[in-house]
Amino acid sequence: MKANSYHPIWYQRNRPYAKFCKQAVITNGFTGSAINEVQDRIVREWNTALDAKRVDKEDITLDIMPEISLAFYYGAFAANGYNLFSFKNTLGEMLANTSAADVPISALKSPFPVYFIQFHKPICWGKLEITGAYVIDEEAFPVLQVCLVIKPMSETAHWLSSPSVTFICHYREIQKNRLVI
Repeated sequence: MKANSYHPIWYQRNRPYAKFCKQAVITNGFTGSAINEVQDRIVREWNTALDAKRVDKEDITLDIMPEISLAFYYGAFAANGYNLFSFKNTLGEMLANTSAADVPISALKSPFPVYFIQFHKPICWGKLEITGAYVIDEEAFPVLQVCLVIKPMSETAHWLSSPSVTFICHYREIQKNRLVI
C-alpha cells in the first residue's frame, strides 16, 4: 500500500496545519480551547491560500466545520503517538465476517487512547469509499468516539479543493451493556 493510501499520512502531507493540530491537542488536551486554536489556524491558512492565489475561490469544496472536527481527530491521533493499524487482507476478511452484536462494549479494550485503523479494503457507501477510522477511547470520556474517513475525491488537489469527508459516531454503554450509537 502506498503511503498516501493511509489517511493520516495523506492528511499530514496535504494540510498545512496538520502539525499545528498535534501541538494544540498536546498543549490544551481534549478541550474547547484546542478546538478553537485548530479552527483559528484553519481559517488563517484558508485566507492565506486565497490571498496568495494558491487556489481559486470557485474551486473550494471544503466544508469548514467537518474539517475542524477532522483536524482535531488527526491532532489527537498525532499527539498520542501516531498509532496506526493496518490489516492484511486475510485478517481483514476474518474481521469483516465477525459479528460483534453480542459483545458488550465494556469488553472492548483499546490498545491506545487514540489510534487510526486503516481498513484492509474500502467500504463503499454509494460512490464514496470509507477507508479507515480515527478512534478516541480515552478513559476520561464516557463515550467511544469513532471518526470514519472517506477517501478524498482528489489526493493531489489543493487542500481547499480536496475535502476528506467524515462521519463521527459516539458509542455509549446503556441497558444490558449493549453497544448503542
